[in-house]
Parts: sequence; C-alpha cells; structure tokens
Amino acid sequence: MAIYGGVSVQDQLPQLKRGTEIVVCTPGRMRDVLALSNGKITNLRRVSYVVLDEADRILDMGFEPQVKVMLQNCRLDKQTVMFSATFPRSIENLAKTILVHPIEIVVGNRGQTCNNIEQQVEVIEEEEKFWRLLELLGTWQDKGSILIFVDKQIEADDLFKELYKVGHKAIVLHGGQDQIDREGFIQDFKDGVRSIMVATSVCARGLDISHIRLVINYMCPNHIEDYVHRVGRTGRAGLQGTAITFVSSDECQYAQDLITAFENSGRQVPEALKKLNEEYLQKVQDGEIEKKRANIGYIGKGYKFDEEEENKFKE
Repeated sequence: MAIYGGVSVQDQLPQLKRGTEIVVCTPGRMRDVLALSNGKITNLRRVSYVVLDEADRILDMGFEPQVKVMLQNCRLDKQTVMFSATFPRSIENLAKTILVHPIEIVVGNRGQTCNNIEQQVEVIEEEEKFWRLLELLGTWQDKGSILIFVDKQIEADDLFKELYKVGHKAIVLHGGQDQIDREGFIQDFKDGVRSIMVATSVCARGLDISHIRLVINYMCPNHIEDYVHRVGRTGRAGLQGTAITFVSSDECQYAQDLITAFENSGRQVPEALKKLNEEYLQKVQDGEIEKKRANIGYIGKGYKFDEEEENKFKE
C-alpha cells in the first residue's frame, strides 16, 4: 500500500492496521504514522528490506533524520538499497553515514544519460523561446507526447496559458497543486487525453511514460543532476527519444554543466554552447558576474521549512 502526504492520513490507516507486506511511502508521512498513538498504529520491527528510490534527492531535501529514525526501527539484519540515476559526492558521503559496510554498483558513468536519447542544445534569446517552442510542437506533436520543463510554478502556469491561447491544449503540473489534481493530470497524460505537459522539476523523477518522445528544457536546468533526470523522461523502455534544451545568454552560467553532460555521454558538444561558456568565463574574469557554485541544487543543505522559503516556492 502507499503512505504519502497531500491526502488525509485517516484514509490510509485502516489498511495499514489490517496488515500489509509491502509499504511504499514518503519519509515525512511515514514518520508521522509511526508516531501516531505512541507507535500503536504500526511498527517496522519485521522489516528486513528497505529501498530508498531517488536516494540522493531524499537526503538533499533534508529527510536524513526521518530516514535514520525509520532505519533504526527496522530489524538489525535488514538490507538497505539506495537507487538513483545521479549521486553527487556530497550526498554519497551523507548516505554512507546511515549504511553499514556499503557496496557501490555503478551502471554506466556518473552523470551519463541513456544512449537512446538524442540530445540537442539551442542557444537562443529569451524572447525567441516561445516562437521556437511553437515550431517544435508543430513538428513533434503527431509523433508522441511532449514534456516541457520550466523552473518555477508561475512560469509553468504562464506558459500553459500562452499555449492555450494559440490552440495547444496542454496539462500543467507543479508542486503548488493538490495531490489529487496532480494524480489526475498525470493519468490524463499517460492515457493520451493530452499530449503536451508543462511541468517543473517535480516531474523530473519517477515519471515513467514510454510514449514521451520529446523533452524540452524551456528553462535551462541549473545543475547537471537535474538535467540528467529531466532528459531521462524520454527514451524509456528501449525506445528512442529526443531532448532539446534552450539556453539563453542570461543562462550562460549553466553552459558548463551542459558541456559536462554531453561529454559524459560521449556526445559532441555544440560549438554555440562552447562559445557561450567561453563568454561566461570571460565575464567572470572581467568581474561582470559572480562565478556559479558547483551543483547549486545538491549540497545537502535540506529545507528550512520557514516562511521565507515557503514564499520563494510560491514565486
């Protein structure tokens, strides 16, 4: 059964009380359930196998305390497995603190995308992105589903409205929506009710839909791990996919991450991208802009859960 936030916990408890062999959960909600009625609802004393999917993101978001509490309440002879397509060194070191005699298995190379994905980068100015997007939709819409990534919730809503104005009926998905709404939108996308989805990076992980033929990074990812997960939404189940990333002069600080992703995957780096990165390095050298910190989104800082951070996510 599934235990997760965003819905009433009262709807999830009856089945849990009856007993279940496998529980799929989010760390926060499971921690809350374990604490209900002084631990009388359920416990983890019989758990012998624990899987952390997207383990790097779970730890980076600040859920290490909840994960530790759950692991400490499982059997001592349990086996713990962590999965992720990316695992930055800073988060890997954190993961090793909660494991006993860990063994690392790497399939392919770190930061490498699937060979089934054709990767393209277009250096384009901000005001030209929407018109280029319309050209791509006209070319690709009959070939399969299209997933368009932006950074913020308001950007997703705005792009959804602009597409609707020109006749493209899309779906919009982001963290500001209710859980039930998100589930319904994803199901409509899976069923082909709508073939275009505009989303934030909330869809960069865990979305396994084989008929996604094109991923468009309308806003350039701000770190390589996010790029790898975004483009990984296509080219699944052995099928071919295409990922096109827009990067403007205002996003030049992310060019090096794109270059690294191309090199890790054995792809030829576009000359326009190399030039954009050179221009960025020159601006840094001239003192015009501050150099971007490496892996800005993955430094194990976690969430503060304060008012300032809440307002930031509502932008």
